[in-house]
Amino acid sequence: MENTTKMTPKDFFLHLGVVVALYVSVVALITFVFAMLNLALPDALEYYQFESARSSLSWSLSIFIIVYPVFLYLLFVTSRYLADNVEKVTVGIRKWFIYLTIFVTAVTMVVDGIVLLTTFLQGEQLTLRFVLKVLTIIVVALTVFWFSVKELQGTFITEIKTLKKTTLITSAVLLVLLVLGFMQTGSPQQARYQVEDIERVANLTMIQNEVVEYWRTTGALPVSLEVLNDPIRYVEIPVDSVTGEEYGYAVLSENVFELCATFATNSSMQSLDDSLKRPSTFSGIDTYFEHTEGRVCFERTIDPARIQKNEFMR
Repeated sequence: MENTTKMTPKDFFLHLGVVVALYVSVVALITFVFAMLNLALPDALEYYQFESARSSLSWSLSIFIIVYPVFLYLLFVTSRYLADNVEKVTVGIRKWFIYLTIFVTAVTMVVDGIVLLTTFLQGEQLTLRFVLKVLTIIVVALTVFWFSVKELQGTFITEIKTLKKTTLITSAVLLVLLVLGFMQTGSPQQARYQVEDIERVANLTMIQNEVVEYWRTTGALPVSLEVLNDPIRYVEIPVDSVTGEEYGYAVLSENVFELCATFATNSSMQSLDDSLKRPSTFSGIDTYFEHTEGRVCFERTIDPARIQKNEFMR
């Protein structure tokens, strides 16, 4: 018998809202888990992964915290609406969205399996992080697929008690993931401190390179940081953007100097980008700025055998 239930604007937007909120929540959840894995199991070959993962974790966490409750609200509103209007269970738009979700999740699982098998057959290393990411997609997609098939076969969404029990269990599992995410990101204030310290390290790296360039040009270390300011080259020595104080600088001997800064965090606890821990290709001296909390000074020695002076100084 042909379905003659008429679709109203309320039917369309209720079901559309549920589907959109579901898709956004799922994408945010997968992105969130991926970011957690990137932080917990970093790849030594990937640069800037710390900041990228932290950014992804923050954004996905924010989106999920906002959108998931909206999804639950729309889900229960739709459930009550269908319970009061049983004839609306067979409305066309509802089945279209259910079939669409089943199709998307099925394709996702198939593609995910192909990627995993291809990686294995090509002899590439199956790292723990990669396997966990694949399993994350499979578990999430399989969960959505199962609920969609169950809803297509019956009227799961109209059974309030079953719906409450299912969403309670699912939300409890997701709450554990959110707690783990907050443990990874730390408090917003701590995250701010870490960003500030990363900026301090970048400033010290810039100052260090300018000191070395000054030595290459003049044959001596600058007596102070002020002499490094050069409007012609658009060089302006930065100060601490938080405190407004100048960075510490002192000449210790002919080719030895130190740079000092006051940090808010311990770098061993925040996994600074590898780019700030690698030798500088410009200066020829290492640029390690691992630090503890508080004021820290870094002694640097310029080796004339490794760093040549400019041509006119010879």
